[in-house]
Formats: sequence, C-alpha cells, structure tokens
Amino acid sequence: MRSVEGKVAIVTGAGRGIGRAISAELAKNGAIVFGAARTLASLEETRDLITSDGRGAFIPVSMDVSDEADVERCLTLAEARGPVEILINNAGIGAPAKLLEISGDDWDRQMEVNARGVFLMTREVARRMSPRGGGDIVNLSSLAGKRPAPGFSAYTASKFAAVGFTEAVARELRKTGVRVMSLCPGAVATDLRKAAAPDEDPGGVTQPEQVAQLIVFFLTKGAGARDLALEIF
Repeated sequence: MRSVEGKVAIVTGAGRGIGRAISAELAKNGAIVFGAARTLASLEETRDLITSDGRGAFIPVSMDVSDEADVERCLTLAEARGPVEILINNAGIGAPAKLLEISGDDWDRQMEVNARGVFLMTREVARRMSPRGGGDIVNLSSLAGKRPAPGFSAYTASKFAAVGFTEAVARELRKTGVRVMSLCPGAVATDLRKAAAPDEDPGGVTQPEQVAQLIVFFLTKGAGARDLALEIF
C-alpha cells in the first residue's frame, strides 16, 4: 500500500463540492494540497475548513484552468514545495439547457473548462511526471460522459471529450509509469446537481466525501490498478 503523506497534490475546482471534499481527504492523509479555483474566497473557505481541523496543508491558488499562463503559474507554486505527484482534475461547469437555448458562448465556456482545462493540466503535469517515472492523474468526469444526458448537450459533449482524452492518455503514458484514471460519478450532492434536480433529496444521493474517499483509496490501497474508468451510480 502506498501513502499520500508528504506528497504534493493539485486539486482543481477545490472551492466547493467534490473538489473541497477531495482536498480535505488528501490533507487528512498528510498530502500537501494546492487547491485551484477561479474564486479565491471559496478556496479560503476550504483552507479554513482543513486547517481548523489540523488535518494538513492546503494552499489556495486562484486560477483559470483553461488559461495556459495560469496553469504554468499554478505548477510553479506547487513545485516550490516539491514534485507534483498527484493531480485531480475536478474543475467543471454546466447548466441544464436544451439545444435551441444554448448560446455559442455557453458552449465554448463549458468546453474550455471541462475539456481544455483537463487537457492543459494533464499535459503540463505529465510533462513533469514522465521523466520521474511515476505519478497519479485522476480526471473527474461524469456519467454524462458515458451516457448522453438530454437537456445537457454541451455538458455531455465536454464530458465525453474528457473521458476519451483520459482513456487515450492513459495508454499513451502507461510505459512512463504515470497512471491516469477517469472517475464518472452520477448523482452527487453538489451545487450543479441541485440546479439540475432542485426537488431531489440531497441525502439520497452520493455525497462528495464518499467520492473523495474512493479517490484516496485508489491512490493508496488500489495503487496497482491501471486503466480505470469508474462509474458511480
């Protein structure tokens, strides 16, 4: 079994929901977590949650994952603490909209964050991991990336792109020792889910903390598994 203690990890979309839960779980297990999101205030809330419990280190990084300069800046900050050994691509946006209601700007922005952001972060972290012969990259997609979701065509397209990208890159990087995985949750109690299903009981679906625990399990006890695309119903 491997440990995440002392490892430098980057978690995108760390200001709330699944990203906040993953950051807390990694920090609790001793990782040095760099949490990235566009809104600094939400990242500071995550930091206060983690540090108030004395569970580890969390460093906020305000950034846009679709911006190459921001990605490079994030990595420079993280590498000041050590090599990045864990990347969790969790940042994502989406909103229900039928085909005839989607604007070009809405389409572009969802593709920028949900697909381009995953590409940029993965490329730059893999560029550093590959020569070292190892590292873990987990891309959070969605069941919408495996099964079409009517009324969410832009979101679905971006998540299908993320899943396909992950599967291709996992095979490409296998010989380097870098492990790339995709996690595709269904209903999780997040703000995005609340917008999609406002009448749903949040207690009756998967909780962000459960997703976080699963990820840490595969980073530690499941460290030998490869080529994973996990679906959570």
